[in-house]
Amino acid sequence: MPRQVPTPRTVEIPSAEAVAKERERLQYKKKYNRTLRSTIYALLVVAALAVLVATIFLPVLAHELSE
Repeated sequence: MPRQVPTPRTVEIPSAEAVAKERERLQYKKKYNRTLRSTIYALLVVAALAVLVATIFLPVLAHELSE
């Protein structure tokens, strides 16, 4: 069986505008993900602080209110 020679493929090189636009899109995506992640981390910290405050101070307040 004879070996087939692959046909050469043509590759389109994107324009400078397309490359710049894609670069901007990727930078925006990176910035968006970073902002979203930092927002989630901040919310987790606030929730953790709320739990700590509730467990430390609210039993004391409940004890004082029952007397």
